[in-house]
Amino acid sequence: MAPRGAAAVSSNRTSLLPSISSDWLLLADRGFYSFAAFSAAAQTGAALCWRAPTQLSLPVLKVLSDGT
Repeated sequence: MAPRGAAAVSSNRTSLLPSISSDWLLLADRGFYSFAAFSAAAQTGAALCWRAPTQLSLPVLKVLSDGT
């Protein structure tokens, strides 16, 4: 039986990584966030734009002059 739901998405996500190159912009919604997946995608050299869950607490590395 073929994977269904989240298992199918996870399987497809990892099988597509070898096809991604550095001239891609890879987008992911917050429902697909995981550090392992982000790290694997980052190794492709593609630009990444990933939404993270609102409850994820990330450190502020730098406050910009406009306050963001």
